Amino acid sequence: MCCSPVPPGQVDAYAIAEQVHRLLPRHGNAEQRDAARAVAEEIAAMPSPAAVAQLLPEYALNSSTQG
Repeated sequence: MCCSPVPPGQVDAYAIAEQVHRLLPRHGNAEQRDAARAVAEEIAAMPSPAAVAQLLPEYALNSSTQG
């Protein structure tokens, strides 16, 4: 494994960025960079936690009436 895990209490943007830079160096594998960009685009397209939280009551009502 290339990188040691970040302890749960120390997870922040800096720690994650540091691990990403270790995993995907600037002149690293283009295929890995492309895959990382694709995942980043998928994540960026996801709704925010607040948007999901607003939908939860509707999902709860629908699941209780369908099953």
